[in-house]
Amino acid sequence: MLHPHFMDIVRGIHDRGMSVAEINTNGAFVTPDILKEMKEIGECPLMKISFDGLGWHDWMRNRKGAEETALTAIRMCVEEGFPVKVQFNVHKRNIGTVTQTLRFLERMGVRETRIIRTSESPRWIELGKDAVLSFRDYYEHMISFAGEWLKTPHTMSVMLWHMDALPLITERSEKEAEQEYSEWEKLKRFSLNSYACPDCRFLAAVTAEGDLVPCLQMSGRFNQDGTRLGNVKGGGLQEYFRDGLYMNTICLTVNDILETSASCRNCGYFIDCQGGCRALAVLTSSDYCGPDRARCIYYKEGYAERLQKLSEHAAGR
Repeated sequence: MLHPHFMDIVRGIHDRGMSVAEINTNGAFVTPDILKEMKEIGECPLMKISFDGLGWHDWMRNRKGAEETALTAIRMCVEEGFPVKVQFNVHKRNIGTVTQTLRFLERMGVRETRIIRTSESPRWIELGKDAVLSFRDYYEHMISFAGEWLKTPHTMSVMLWHMDALPLITERSEKEAEQEYSEWEKLKRFSLNSYACPDCRFLAAVTAEGDLVPCLQMSGRFNQDGTRLGNVKGGGLQEYFRDGLYMNTICLTVNDILETSASCRNCGYFIDCQGGCRALAVLTSSDYCGPDRARCIYYKEGYAERLQKLSEHAAGR
């Protein structure tokens, strides 16, 4: 939304028979005029707005007034009928505000929040310093939060980064509860031919410098290591979508991980894990085809089982 011709781009997409599925934003450039214009041309994307905890958003963004700006944007989008998904980065300093923040967002009318442990990107390690949560600390805090959150009905869906989605606990019939639990179970389907990361396969990530990367979470490490899969400033995206290193990278399958990584091949949790997140594999093992160490901890140390038991109990099973 920094682009001076942002709405021209949105209109251009719409006029070509496509749509804007979602917009990731810090809220700074969300205005009533932009929302009105998008609605007039028939675009109502999911607004994914970053908000990093009551009392801590300014610190995370290093800008005074950032919290007020983000909350104003969330409020505007909700009032104008746009679906809103809040992206909530957690760290050692704001972890105690999770329940309070989510209850606040729920009262505002937000229907979905994704809690994210800020990952090991080079800049976060450098600037976050003592605020960086270990994987185990993150999982312990999220298990504690889930136990508290699932005790009472709520109207907002919550996705825990690198864990599982919490079931939506509302005042509903037994039949509705059964259906919701069945949908939750479907997330565990497994196929060796599945792409290792569907997001990498079907979304193109481009850095400000024009570098093409499988996922923006990898951009800092790729830049640090000198890894280059292509740059779009010379001739655009088309050539990279035909063949070459970029396509080979994003077309990695679950079976490719199984054949490449001995630790994954010998792991009894692979059917559930499927290798984990490729960005975390790069950040924790410096290997795009390697294991995701965070996912190893999640399954091997019992966090997945603990969360499942909490969810099943809350869903009345």
